[in-house]
Amino acid sequence: MVRDAIVLCFEQAHDHVTNESLNPVLKDFWSEGVKKPTKSNVEAIVRRAFRKSGGDFNVPDKASIIEAMDWLTEFSKKFREPDVITKHYN
Repeated sequence: MVRDAIVLCFEQAHDHVTNESLNPVLKDFWSEGVKKPTKSNVEAIVRRAFRKSGGDFNVPDKASIIEAMDWLTEFSKKFREPDVITKHYN
């Protein structure tokens, strides 16, 4: 299902970017013992994106998938550099 691919992609992009270019604020958190987001954390973020888009995580339609992906892009801007977001969602 497409929404599962979104969860996996968001999780992989987050993990990959975290390892390469972690936001300095998050580096401080993780060095203080705060753990990296788990798959369930990532899924919760994607579920929220579908809610914000007016869609249904369990039965997504094309419009809600696009809206959820756009919401995830905006959400990611709080933590990631623009080039990283463009690389993973263009």
